[in-house]
Amino acid sequence: MTCRIYAVAGDYYHRADWSEQALQAAITELQERQGMTEGNSGDAYELTMVSAERLREAIGERPDVLVITKEERLYPESPEPGRWMDEELQKRIEQYVSAGGSLMALHSGLAYQTDGIYRRMLRGWFLHHPEQKTVRYRHVSGAGQGQWTAVSDFAFTDEHYFVHCEEEQTTVFLRSESEDGESIAGWTHTFGAGRVLCLTPAHTLEGLTDRTFIQLLADCLKSLA
Repeated sequence: MTCRIYAVAGDYYHRADWSEQALQAAITELQERQGMTEGNSGDAYELTMVSAERLREAIGERPDVLVITKEERLYPESPEPGRWMDEELQKRIEQYVSAGGSLMALHSGLAYQTDGIYRRMLRGWFLHHPEQKTVRYRHVSGAGQGQWTAVSDFAFTDEHYFVHCEEEQTTVFLRSESEDGESIAGWTHTFGAGRVLCLTPAHTLEGLTDRTFIQLLADCLKSLA
């Protein structure tokens, strides 16, 4: 059986190829765990990068997991930044998840300042980040009931995302801290017949290729598959 993962990535501040590299590394991690690189049977994982323009059509193909790692604004340095995700597309994403699909909002996929269906589905969103510095990520004890392989804390140079999270309506499994303070870094919940997962790291190539982060990203994808 093949788990089809579709991902929308890349914006003004975030390189799509770095996100693709991290997601592919997480898929390789999953396949290596079950020995698929040696030809053993098991679930296969297939990553397809999808442009924002094609997302409406792609949702109709019913992927098993949809990853959004692309911020809301098209031109953030402009007085009129524009937005790529309109209300109709948000409704399509909501319908997809409600009917049993899985959605991951990864890093800049949480940068949605405009209230709407998508942001309400996430039950949290990006507020701000200070200058890049060492950020430590730690798992919340007991959250996820043992589904995480990457149980150790990890740290790297990153944008420390400070977020609003509706903790009473979700399960927080990861927290972050730096010299600037503490925040929530990962949470997940059901939505209709589907599932939503939000993860704030990572911005830098150092973070996106960090071994423990890749293990965690793999765990997140597996939990959604």
